[in-house]
Amino acid sequence: MRDIGWGLALGWMALASALSAEEVKLTVRSDGQEKNSLSGALEEVARLRAESGGNKKSILIRLEPGDYFLREGLTLDLNHDGTPEAPTILQSVEPRKARLLAVRPLNGSSWSPLEDAVLRARLPAEGAAAVVALSWTNLPGSSELGMPKGVFIGSGGLPTLLRGDERVPLARWPAEGYTTMKKVLDSGSEKERRGGQFEYRGEEPARWVQAVKEGLWLAGFWRVPWVMETVRVDSIDTTNNTIRFAESVSKGIGSKYTKEVNGTRPGDGKEPWYAWNLVEGMTPGTWCFDFERQLVLYWPKEKGEEKKLSLVDLNRPVVLVAGVSHLRLEGVTILGGLKEGVSVTGGSNVTVAGCLLLKNGGVGLRVKGGTGHRIQSNNIEESGDEGMWLEAGERPSLTSGGLRVDNNYVRQPGRVRTVSPGVQLAGVGIEFSHNLLCELNNSGVVFTGNEHRIEANEIYHLGLDSGDLGGIYVNGDWAARGNRIEGNLIHHSPNANGIYLDDGHSGAVVTGNVIYRCASGLFIGGGHDHRCSENLVVDCAIGLHLDDRGISRKYNLQSKHHMKNLEEFGYLKPPWSEKYPDLPKMLEKPEYPTGNSFTENVWVACPRPTRLPEKPEIAALLTLTHNQEMNLDSAGLTNPAKFDFKPKEGSPLSGWVGKKWLEKHPGLQMDEYRKSLPELEMAGRFEMPKPRQMFDSEKDLKRSNEMSNP
Repeated sequence: MRDIGWGLALGWMALASALSAEEVKLTVRSDGQEKNSLSGALEEVARLRAESGGNKKSILIRLEPGDYFLREGLTLDLNHDGTPEAPTILQSVEPRKARLLAVRPLNGSSWSPLEDAVLRARLPAEGAAAVVALSWTNLPGSSELGMPKGVFIGSGGLPTLLRGDERVPLARWPAEGYTTMKKVLDSGSEKERRGGQFEYRGEEPARWVQAVKEGLWLAGFWRVPWVMETVRVDSIDTTNNTIRFAESVSKGIGSKYTKEVNGTRPGDGKEPWYAWNLVEGMTPGTWCFDFERQLVLYWPKEKGEEKKLSLVDLNRPVVLVAGVSHLRLEGVTILGGLKEGVSVTGGSNVTVAGCLLLKNGGVGLRVKGGTGHRIQSNNIEESGDEGMWLEAGERPSLTSGGLRVDNNYVRQPGRVRTVSPGVQLAGVGIEFSHNLLCELNNSGVVFTGNEHRIEANEIYHLGLDSGDLGGIYVNGDWAARGNRIEGNLIHHSPNANGIYLDDGHSGAVVTGNVIYRCASGLFIGGGHDHRCSENLVVDCAIGLHLDDRGISRKYNLQSKHHMKNLEEFGYLKPPWSEKYPDLPKMLEKPEYPTGNSFTENVWVACPRPTRLPEKPEIAALLTLTHNQEMNLDSAGLTNPAKFDFKPKEGSPLSGWVGKKWLEKHPGLQMDEYRKSLPELEMAGRFEMPKPRQMFDSEKDLKRSNEMSNP
């Protein structure tokens, strides 16, 4: 894990001096007893708040450095409420040194050599001698772990093992990356409850016959590159080299880009998959769970290494902040858990700042509801799902939730649920600014809702393990008005569109963004009323894409997907009719991309600056004024490779009016919680990643337009 400066002490000293004279300080130690323990301190907070005048006292809980094991998690509720003048503060004395751990160390004596003859036979000789086993049901508080569903997305309910602070890889084949289907023989049928069948490559699956009897699952992108499903195997035919699934995956197996033959898509031979939780796939340093015998299996790299392992099985948020107001959580490390690291539900004016959320099994940090919350200068790394899921405000009344999210660092989300974006936004009025998102399997920011401000963020290395995605992405919401995407830097993502307004989405303002070395700059899939101005797109294959997919896909008044929100929110009545009086106009020709304007944008070194509909009646609907197409030399940008996009003096752009991309300073900033910035150059910030090429937008558009149910 990269070292990132925190420097919280000065900010907290200033905070402490600002607390009222009615201040109560509680000091907590990881080995403390009664009031000196974390649970004891929270009980004391509840007692103090219940006293007459208790809401006039600021309460500061200071966590001394150490590991605080939270077997049952930590809940902060109405008993811990503060007030604007007298907040409740939970704070690490030294930044990051107080660690809230949702893990339980495994007693080394509980491990024993693997003796089961059937399991030993499934391993190579060196594995049979080395693998150790732990009885799951003998662990305190652990009941029998049921087999996963026939088809699932994510973890399948499995716990996680940690070696120190690092995840232990789950055994699989191939050990890294994917194999591919050779040919689809039967796509399967959800309606007929018939699993698909395909011909596999090579000889390795022939070793898995015993695994099928005891439970074998394969994870893959079976149809499209944005849906990964794990499905149980029914049978393996080693004579004909075929695998039959026990259930059908969504819409059947075989690439959607191949046409059906007798009801089956034969596939393109490129659909990636791997075997999940596979005993035969164990190698040194990996683990596996045997559902049949309820055994945890581990192959140590070194003798006795199993004594260093910890189990992650807490199936709730590590820290739950439920309905609380005026509470601050500052500077703690939160590790583990199978769900959220921090979950804030309801309440008001909760601040989570300067924290390190590490290897949480679900979303790193979730906000659901409430008003006036602040998420500032946290690091959220290697979460199982999204780094953050943020929902605030009420769309029917267009009431803002007042949620501010700024200066956070999200790195490597989707460690369990592969197709997870960095951040999800929903609701009304979220301010999302100066955040850094990187090393992402899928999109950067996915949003829905109204009146959001997505500004001055840096997003890079996107689409590392999925396709059809964007640095900033939204899908098909005709009601999502008032959103502003401004001053963001999106770069070095050859498998991603920079800003992707997909499937008829409408009404965004996109201005002053820089998109550098992506698949495309602005990608608009048939929507309405977008205002795109003063964006700079450099070295992308396509500068601007806009299409008329709504005609062939029938984006009309009968489209439930597009009309649902408009009808539910009452778009013809106040406050909607007053806030968005021009919205109904798009419904006069809903299939056509009406009301879109592109002004003072610059496309530099883009082989295809614009890709627009050629039909005259569609082209006439677009407004394109004062845009520029240039090569790198003529643009005269100072140093794009180091993100200096200022035009050199004397270049054609030096006197260009539309240079809004120079007004923002995207990415992380130093503040009272973040005293230094990560050394991103060492992390490959200026380098181009090499993701698997999983998506061709032109191919997808053509094929989807041909289908009744794309």
